[in-house]
This record gives sequence, structure tokens and C-alpha cells, in this order.
Amino acid sequence: MRIGIRLATCLEKIFGVLFITFSLFLVYCSVEKWRSARIGAVSVFSILCVLFLFCILLVQSGNIVSQKRRINVVYIFILSLCIHLFAVLLFGQDIEQVSDFKSALETADLDFPLTENIVNYRVFSNWAIYPIYLKLLQMIFGYGSLTGMIFNAVLSAIASALIYVICVLWFNNDKIGHMSALLYTLWPSNLFYIVILTPEFVNITLTLAFFVLLGMIIRYRNTKYVYGLVILSAIDLCLSGFFKSIDKIILVDMCIVVFLLLIKGESLRLPDHKKIIKSTFFFVVLFVFSYFMSNKVIYAGLDYAYGTTLNRNPAAHFICVGLNPETYGMWNETWGGVYTKNAIESGFDFDEATSLTFQRLRQQIEEKDYLTSAYFVEKFKIAWADLSSELWWTDYSLKEDGSFLMKERWSWQMINITQSFWVLICFFICIDAFFLFKKTEKYHLVICMLLFGFALLLVISEVQGRYKCVIYPYMSILAAEGIERVTSFTSSVLQKVLHHK
Repeated sequence: MRIGIRLATCLEKIFGVLFITFSLFLVYCSVEKWRSARIGAVSVFSILCVLFLFCILLVQSGNIVSQKRRINVVYIFILSLCIHLFAVLLFGQDIEQVSDFKSALETADLDFPLTENIVNYRVFSNWAIYPIYLKLLQMIFGYGSLTGMIFNAVLSAIASALIYVICVLWFNNDKIGHMSALLYTLWPSNLFYIVILTPEFVNITLTLAFFVLLGMIIRYRNTKYVYGLVILSAIDLCLSGFFKSIDKIILVDMCIVVFLLLIKGESLRLPDHKKIIKSTFFFVVLFVFSYFMSNKVIYAGLDYAYGTTLNRNPAAHFICVGLNPETYGMWNETWGGVYTKNAIESGFDFDEATSLTFQRLRQQIEEKDYLTSAYFVEKFKIAWADLSSELWWTDYSLKEDGSFLMKERWSWQMINITQSFWVLICFFICIDAFFLFKKTEKYHLVICMLLFGFALLLVISEVQGRYKCVIYPYMSILAAEGIERVTSFTSSVLQKVLHHK
């Protein structure tokens, strides 16, 4: 075995150990949270119901609707759309938009340039496109917040279909694709959260579209269409970062995987390895150039739309809140406005605002010396223990006199269902992590690294329950693979036992 293959294998095994450790923590935190909740007949019944649902998904995925994949894509889209529209029908009439979501809806009603209520969008440019997106929907369809909810349902249905396409392109596995899409479609917190006007749903769709384009680039790498696909994928990924900043994680993920593949190829000395290296280098340069040019063009358009210069990098705010000494990374009154206050006082000199923000944070770290292992363990638990924090809208947005959902009747039942689902998702991801360690697959590795990279981001950044929803599609794929591996392993063991008898 040549040195490049040994190095790549060693790096993959190191990551495998890290990912297994991470997945074990996921299981531990989720089970501990479930056990500390109101244990009783309702909790046990909830997890049994969710487990039964997983069994139905497994059986259903084994009987693919059609051998024609295009028909499967249409079937998944229509099924997901119907389910999410039904959720809008149930919850949408009793909801009112608050906080950032209300601000986005109100901004969408303004004329260009959007000069009113501009401070937040000038500082937090990661929200700046979303009001424009809502404005376009309003101009075409009208109907206020209802249109945004309906398009959340449409985007979720597209996302479910794209998950299936990714599994087909990357793994050539219809069964896992079908099961992953259904898991994501039936993800409880997503169904509850569909009525909130938030940019995460746009990000999820664009990010999944990027991975579809990436699969098409690999498949059509020797055709003339590949250059257009590379440029289109760069534009898509760049645009997705304006709705949720996980595009940087994906870029790092891609760089690591490309590095591993190149050092393996160099060691094997394939007949066309020099050609492969040159073409890969060219594609990377073309992608990076297209990505950064798209970034500049989008920001120029936003500056024009808002009539002023927007902040190019609000990372200081998220790190300041994420490492605050009071709430383990959750937003609070003390630290939530530090960066915005510094930006206003510096005359929107964002470099100075960043410097002042980090200066204050560094002072707190030195004085209180609180960034210990216990601090980060607690922060990990807050970020990953459950999904119930995503149901905050039952306390803030759900109308007291709602015709369908009554808080005192439904809140605990909803929490039980979401937590039971989360426990099983974490368990099957953990199972899949052990199989990944045994045999690494490059496409599988990409998804695991994305999830792990997002977990590292939450270590230093702000923690909110809804932030995790952007990686639910990839968790659905890993959980579906875990279910498939468990059933395959159990089936093979039973066959051996029966054969021995």
C-alpha cells in the first residue's frame, strides 16, 4: 500500500472515531432528555408509535412505487406537498408572526429601496434577501403570510424529492432514497414549524440542489455540460449562504474530500491520474471564481435594494452570543445586542464593530474564565438534546383562542412525539457511524462531514433549536442508512441461524 493511500485511510479512520464519538453523544443527550421529561404512558406510547412509523417506512421503501425513478420523484413531491399543506391548514390559521419573522413580513410590504426598519438587515445581511423573496411572492400571489407558509410547504416538498435524487445519484439506492425522503417529510418539528416565515426552508432547498448538481458534475464530468454545471452549482451555493451560512462548511467539506481523493489517486498512479488532477484543479478554480463573483454581484444588488451598504460578515455577533458567559450560547438581552450597538455607535464601520465586540468578549473570557469542558458539554446538550425548543411558537406565536390547537391539550403531546422521533433518528445515525468506520464510502463521508462540521460550528456560534433544521435532510439520509444496515444485518444473522439449525 502506497503512502498516499495510507495517509488517506488514516485520516478517514480518525474522522470515523470522531464521528462515532459525536453520534454516541447525540444518543446519550437525546435519551437523557427523554427520560427527564414526563415519563408515563404518553411518553412510552409516543416512542412506540414512532418506532412503528419507522417500521412502516422500511416496508414501504422496500416496495418502491415504480421502477421508473422520475415517477418516484413526482410521487414523493406530491405526497410531501399534501402532508405539508395539511400542516399549514391545521396550524396556519392559529399562528401570528413575531420577532424577526414579523419584521420580514412587514419589510416585504415596502417599496424599493427598502429604507425603513433597515438597521437589522444592514447589520445581519444573512437575513437581507428573505424579505425580498417574500416581496416577490406578495407581488405575484398576494395573500400576506399565507403565501409564505404555502411556499414553505412547496419548498419542503421539493426538498423531499431532492433527497431522493441525491441518494439515487450518489448511492444508486432507490430504497434509501425513498426512506430518507419519507423520514424528512414526516419529521414532526418541520411539520410544526412550516407556518413560521423563516429563511431556513429556502436554504435547505438550495443546498440540496447544490448536492444534486454536484452529483451531476461527477456523472457528466467528461461532457461539455460540466462547465455550466460547475458555474451553476457555485451560484447556487453562494445564494444559499444568504439564507443560512452553512455554505462555508460545505466548502471545507468539499476541499477535504477532494484532497483525500487526489492523494489516493496519486498513490495508485492511475493511467490518467495527471489528467484527472489537471481537470479537478481547473474545476476548483472555475468554481471558486464563480462563487466569489456571485457573492459580489448579490451584495451589490442588496446594497441597491436597501439603499445603503450592507455588512459583509456578521460572524462576530454569532460568536459573541455563542460564547457568552450567561446562557451557553443562546440569545439573551445582554449579549444579543452587543454587535448591533457597536455597529450603530461606530457609524456602521463593521470592522470596528467586530473589533469592539471581540474585545468585550475577550475581556469576559479572561475575567470569568468560564470556557471549560463543562461549559461546552452543557452547550452541546442544549444544541442537540431535543427538538422541543423548536416548538417555542406554541408559547409566542400560537393564538390563545386558536380553533384547533389548544396549548394545554397539545404542548406535551407534541414534545413527546418530537422527542421520540429525535431519539430514534440519533440512534440509527449512531448505528450508521459504526458501519462507516468499518468501510468508508466517499459520498457517505461527505454527508457525515457536513453534519460534524455543523456541530463544530455550534460549538462557537449561537445556539437555537431551529438552526438544526438545515441539516435534517442529511440526518434523514444517515438514519435511513442506519435502518437499512440494521435490517440487513439482522436478516443475515437470522438466515445463518436458521441455516445452522
